[in-house]
Amino acid sequence: MEGWSIACCAARIVEMVRADAGLATPVSDIINFVVVDSAGADYAVELDRLEIEAMGIQVLDLQLTAPGGRRDRLDPDRTVAILVSMCG
Repeated sequence: MEGWSIACCAARIVEMVRADAGLATPVSDIINFVVVDSAGADYAVELDRLEIEAMGIQVLDLQLTAPGGRRDRLDPDRTVAILVSMCG
């Protein structure tokens, strides 16, 4: 979804799930949070934190890139560790 903001992507996901699960499905049953790295990563579009939060989605701003690494690439080990830690 190149060129789409994170908020637009989240809204699209909600729209598509509701098309299947029903329009009354709460956002909290679809998306609880999005993970961003506002300090270490470069995004093609502006991070629209307030718009995301207005949908009831929590924004987790965590370091996803390697220290001193490329700003256009997530560190896979760091990213996996963060995601796995959220499961338990």
